[in-house]
Amino acid sequence: MIALSSIYESDVYAHSEPPDVAVKRRDHGLESYNRAIRLLIADMGNEKSVRVSLITCVVFVCVDCLRRDIPIALKHIEGGMKLLEKWRAQHHDPARRDALLRSVDFGIVEEQLCPMFAWLNMATAIFGRPTFSVASLSADGGRATGSTRRPFRSIHDAISSFLDLIDPAIKLIQANARSKYVGIEPEAVAEQSRLLGLMDDWHLNFEHLMHNERAVKPGQSMNGYNVILSSTMSVRVWLEACLSPDETIWDKYKSQFEEMVQLAEPIICDNLRFPDESSKSFSFELGIIPTLQFVAWKCRWPKIRRRALHLLRNAPKRECFFDSSYAYALYERVRILEESALDLSIGQESAKDQLPPEYARIHVIDLPPLAPRSNGRPVNFLSRPGGREQGWRVRAELLQMNNANNSAHSEGGSQDLVETSTTGLWSLNISNALSSGSAGDGFSGKSYAPSIALKVVHGHSQPRKYNAVRTEISTYRHSASGPIKRNASRFANVGDDAVLTASSLNGYSHLQPVPSQPTTSVA
Repeated sequence: MIALSSIYESDVYAHSEPPDVAVKRRDHGLESYNRAIRLLIADMGNEKSVRVSLITCVVFVCVDCLRRDIPIALKHIEGGMKLLEKWRAQHHDPARRDALLRSVDFGIVEEQLCPMFAWLNMATAIFGRPTFSVASLSADGGRATGSTRRPFRSIHDAISSFLDLIDPAIKLIQANARSKYVGIEPEAVAEQSRLLGLMDDWHLNFEHLMHNERAVKPGQSMNGYNVILSSTMSVRVWLEACLSPDETIWDKYKSQFEEMVQLAEPIICDNLRFPDESSKSFSFELGIIPTLQFVAWKCRWPKIRRRALHLLRNAPKRECFFDSSYAYALYERVRILEESALDLSIGQESAKDQLPPEYARIHVIDLPPLAPRSNGRPVNFLSRPGGREQGWRVRAELLQMNNANNSAHSEGGSQDLVETSTTGLWSLNISNALSSGSAGDGFSGKSYAPSIALKVVHGHSQPRKYNAVRTEISTYRHSASGPIKRNASRFANVGDDAVLTASSLNGYSHLQPVPSQPTTSVA
């Protein structure tokens, strides 16, 4: 807790105290953090009580979120989930069940810590990480997830029930993030239908709970319920659209996107929760940022999308893993890239029903495991301009933040970027380089970073008929007068392990042709 307090204070007071004081405060926090890790490791052999280890894991996750060290935070969540699974394996013995239900650990672990790790586990999916099973252990042998579930008694009851549904829903989404570009198995469609039915039943129960709460406590703020409702709506829409390979599928959810934004507005403007700017600095709980960034990306209806971006810009600065300033800059950039296909003049907004074409839409946003540079953070935008039959187009950029107004900008009025695509019978396959994650539809298993290495993969299983493949790699400088191309295309010999390096290519260290089956997705 000393580490948590020190690091929180160093973050909150970073701009209002002398630099040497901030450094001392931060160093003290890191020393306490490292000491706590050593003590936790030494205590791991104590199997009598798991709650201390789990609570410590939660504190570590909070500290890592404050430090903006998301990969380490995800590792601590993974460790906590493994401890929970070990706990259940040890205590499912029927001979010990009565004693377990009477133990102090059971109530704390299963009623408090399990739901907390369940929503942390859910959040990891947004970063493209595989989830762990979070099925709850309860006195009757398990929590029901069928339509016969009893009505919710409280908001905590509703949250726990929905977390039970989120686990299989995310697993289905992740399992088909790649296969949807090839073909969907009937079992996936059946599982999707089953889960959507359960979510509809959950929604009816939740509406009943909200109605009762309004009747018992008239005039009470419903913002807590609105956070849950907007989050569950986004998951349901995500689940319903997850089997389609086309980004235009999201256009049918206009009314749902609009409702999510309407639910978010009073939350952002809640003066009781956010009486001043400092109260918006950090919250460990997941709030409205994930829902708003979901709308800002997947909703292409211009007015709704801009409202979501506006709310992101004014949202609490950080909620757990999520940074509203970075989210605003990232998804504003996605909007600009997609709407550039509409041939609008500078400053002109698209008409209310003018949507970006499918070929211009961003399917995947990949966040490479590269440290931020002085001229921006690396990010890769993946699209499929050639349709389902063609490979991926990878656009690598350095996204720079302007902390003064939460916007992306280019240092000195310009920004380096790389556009990479392939021609002919060749398509892109991203090499197996671990990524720090992906925003939104993270591919199942591990997320991979196209900013580490790019492989050009032959699109036929037949013997190679070509001696070279032309890969378009154009580097631009963006300025007020528009993009200026600096480098033309390069050639890579098919028969050789051709290596192409360029410091301006944002980490693309080589081109390596590899014979393969037709490539249909990033792997």
